Amino acid sequence: AALAVADDLDTELAGTWALEGPDPVTSDELLAMLVGPGSEPRHLDGEPARAELSALLGREVHSDVVAALTGPARADAPDAATTFGLTRTPLSQALRQALAEAATAVPGPG
Repeated sequence: AALAVADDLDTELAGTWALEGPDPVTSDELLAMLVGPGSEPRHLDGEPARAELSALLGREVHSDVVAALTGPARADAPDAATTFGLTRTPLSQALRQALAEAATAVPGPG
C-alpha cells in the first residue's frame, strides 16, 4: 500500500521511510506466534546464519541478505504510515490473510 500511495503522488519523492505495523514484536515473539509457545530460537549472525538459512531454504543465500535480516530491525527514518496516510494492519490480521491466500493459491509454473 505504501508503494502504491507514493507512486500515485504528484510530487518528487526521495528518501527512506520506516514501515511498521501497530504492534511491533521481537523476532522471538514472531517465532512463538508462527511455531507455538515453547519454541527455542537460535540467534545466529554472520557466516553461521548464512549457512543455516541456506541449508533451510535449499539454496545459497548471499551474505548481504543475512546482514539485512540480522541487522537492526527498527527504522530511524520518517514514518511511512504518517507520511502517506496509511492505516496500519495488525500483525495477526496480516498473517491470517496471508495464510488464507496461500492456502487457496494455485501453483504457477516454475
